[in-house]
Amino acid sequence: MSAISRREYKITPYYFQASKSSFVGCDLSCIGLTTSVGNFAGFEMEKSEKRLPARTMMPPWALSWRCYVIGILSYVLQLTSLLLSELGIISEQYFSSIYSAIIIQLSLLLFIKISVRPSQLDVAWRALLLGTVLNVGLTLSTFTLKYQTLGIYLIFLSFFHWSEFMMQSIFNPDTTDVSSYMLYHSDAYVVAFIASLVEYSLELYLLPSMKQPTFLTNIGLTLLILGEGLRKVSMYTAKSNFNHYVQLNKNEGHELVTHGVYRLFRYSNARHHVFLPTFD
Repeated sequence: MSAISRREYKITPYYFQASKSSFVGCDLSCIGLTTSVGNFAGFEMEKSEKRLPARTMMPPWALSWRCYVIGILSYVLQLTSLLLSELGIISEQYFSSIYSAIIIQLSLLLFIKISVRPSQLDVAWRALLLGTVLNVGLTLSTFTLKYQTLGIYLIFLSFFHWSEFMMQSIFNPDTTDVSSYMLYHSDAYVVAFIASLVEYSLELYLLPSMKQPTFLTNIGLTLLILGEGLRKVSMYTAKSNFNHYVQLNKNEGHELVTHGVYRLFRYSNARHHVFLPTFD
């Protein structure tokens, strides 16, 4: 019998220690057998001096778009179920009730809570929230006529806030945080948003015919696309020179942008509001 010198092994994700005191009377075949079993089970045995590299953190923009997209899961399931039922593949439509949509969205929130790192949770749940707003907008504009204009409004509202964070985190990550979603950037904005919903509700109740889609809806939709497109082109042109907040001091590396869309619009990021009427 040969004595076993003190050696330490690591089995990912557990540790295995072979010491002289615990394996006296055993030969080296025990170590070989244990190693074989560990490899067969899918674990990798290596000396403890070697450390596995830490899991890299997902960039905020990548996490944001993933959470934003999965936010429309209940809408996708409902639309898929409708198409399958129309084709006769399934006998009835599923995921069409509001309760199933709520359960799906809450399950997604729980999934994000469990799977996302705590340091990135604020980015993730806000993206999921905006994805849920997009979900509601798509549902209203697709499956209802009475609330179609409200659905379109929610679609653009959701995309505006999410894409603000997305563009900022890609081109100017050093100044990006959860405030880049612009969900609460001023009291005036919150008051205007609430006022638009109150106005819509009163007009829908008193004069429901005003809220039916007309040619004015197409004009408003065109203005929304132009305004949002102008802002995003401006952010893309400015790249790291763009910031959501007014800068009082010139930062190192900051340059005055005069090319691209800035040749036509001096304050193109602000002028997009001209094209953004209250779409209700």
